[in-house]
Amino acid sequence: MLRRLAFPFLWLAEVIAEQVFALMTRVINLLRAMVMPLLLAGAVWFVSWFVPWFYRSRVTAPLRAWWRTRFLPWRDEWFMPRWLTMWQDEKKRGVFLQVVSILFVFFLFLYFLNNVLGNFSALSKQFSFDFLFSSANYDIDQHMALIPYQASDSNLRAALVGVLGTINVTFWGCILAVVLGFIIALARLSPNFLLNRLALIYIETMRNIPLLIQIIFWNVFLATMLPSPDQAVNIGNYFYLSNDGLFVPKFIFSAGGGALAVALVVMVVGFFFLKTSAARHRFTTGQAMSPILFYGLLILLLALPIIVVLFAVQGTWEMPHFGEYTFEGGSLMTSVFMALLLGLSIFAASYIAETVRGALLAIPKGQTEAGMAIGLSRGRINRLVLIPQTLRMVIPPLSSELIGLLKNSTLAAAIGYVDISTTLASSTLNITGHEMECMMLAIGFYLVLSLTMSIIINYYNKQISLRM
Repeated sequence: MLRRLAFPFLWLAEVIAEQVFALMTRVINLLRAMVMPLLLAGAVWFVSWFVPWFYRSRVTAPLRAWWRTRFLPWRDEWFMPRWLTMWQDEKKRGVFLQVVSILFVFFLFLYFLNNVLGNFSALSKQFSFDFLFSSANYDIDQHMALIPYQASDSNLRAALVGVLGTINVTFWGCILAVVLGFIIALARLSPNFLLNRLALIYIETMRNIPLLIQIIFWNVFLATMLPSPDQAVNIGNYFYLSNDGLFVPKFIFSAGGGALAVALVVMVVGFFFLKTSAARHRFTTGQAMSPILFYGLLILLLALPIIVVLFAVQGTWEMPHFGEYTFEGGSLMTSVFMALLLGLSIFAASYIAETVRGALLAIPKGQTEAGMAIGLSRGRINRLVLIPQTLRMVIPPLSSELIGLLKNSTLAAAIGYVDISTTLASSTLNITGHEMECMMLAIGFYLVLSLTMSIIINYYNKQISLRM
């Protein structure tokens, strides 16, 4: 009986011992490979330090005096080459150490690259990105794909489906997290006891539950608590909510779609230049731009897409309707997408709320008292006085939270949402066997998108910062 009870623990101990032994073997092999580069770097460092020190020490003083008087009385530096004296110069010493460090990292990279190519050769594999143009041979839920996709399409198109899925959930997640974070922060500072405590419970609860658990909870909650498609919640005969997701009407363009896209781009770019021109005019002349000119151009920019819709866009609305088993037509916001969106935004909002609350508390209390003195309501004080000043302090830490939301979106694989981590870095990787190439592309995508978000947020931070 005791042997049977002890068997699982003995098996677990054996498995752990095997893994530890394998890890130690890998570490020893890595250290063996790094011995020669480390010894070479240590020898160079020791020579560059020891020779100048030994030359100028008391031990060599008689030898230097004898050499100087006997052979080279006119030159004291011949015995020690000038390049060895660079250790005494802080600037040259710093440059030398940086060069040695860069060379060490470079040769270490070459070592690992050589190992990778050797392993590829042993497995009869070739480092190439040609697999991107071959057939993907796996299906993707059409309701999750933002562009048309079939299993016969290329791996590149499958990766593009994942990229758009990641961008989609990140975009809406950032908006929802920022809005919810500001609301919770204001509730946390509210004098209303119940509202204040509810906000505190929300923050402490969401911050202390792992994000993966929250995402799985929302996925299970939406799948079990919402009704089936045949009993979907009807919202105005236009929207239908079920455990499949939210079905909404879809507009199908027959003409004018490109013109509308161009009009929207012109509106955004025109608004940017109008805002910049107004700020430059105020800075150079000390006066605001003419209200008639400013608001006239603003109304014209806002009216441009409306004019295009009224006179150029043609199409029909496709309404969702119940078919044989589920709804057909329209567009579907899947329950998986909603679960991932809720999990990411609610989790990030709890941290954003604390950041915003700290920024609001950092504003001098006299600002609020001044607003109350001139008769502003509590809401207008927050909107006109506190929040504009809060933004200048919130934006830098807020960028870290939003970029963290992007990286946390890789947890989509846990509930089956289609993003770059489930297409390129999972399905394509397993089918094609190009692990290194797939991971390099996935890392590059997240790096580019994170840096892009950082550039945009830093630009906005620069625009709203105080100019002294």
